[in-house]
Amino acid sequence: MVVRPHTLFGVLIVLVVLAAGCISFSIGSVSYSNNNLTVYVISSSPANASLQIRVFQIQDLVQKEEGVPIVPVTLEGGVNAIAVPLHLEPGTYKLYIYLIVDGTRETAVIRDIVV
Repeated sequence: MVVRPHTLFGVLIVLVVLAAGCISFSIGSVSYSNNNLTVYVISSSPANASLQIRVFQIQDLVQKEEGVPIVPVTLEGGVNAIAVPLHLEPGTYKLYIYLIVDGTRETAVIRDIVV
């Protein structure tokens, strides 16, 4: 059997692509209780990341920024529950949640909660 150079090169490219893999992230549900905001993050592989949350209180159709906690996190593959210490007064809030890995924003969502 004769293996042509371009066939070998094609097989090598396919192997490199398969071996490189791809890490994906998504932000799931968010809940608040006992002065903690719990954010569920789904990761396809373990990773070190930062979770940034811009918190806005909504009152009389006006958004007022309440804070921007940034939390370093170590993600495991699968579902991760991340507790962020945060005191919120009763009311309606809009949360802008960003997951940052190696300085790159990997995913972001906007969530509304009522405390």
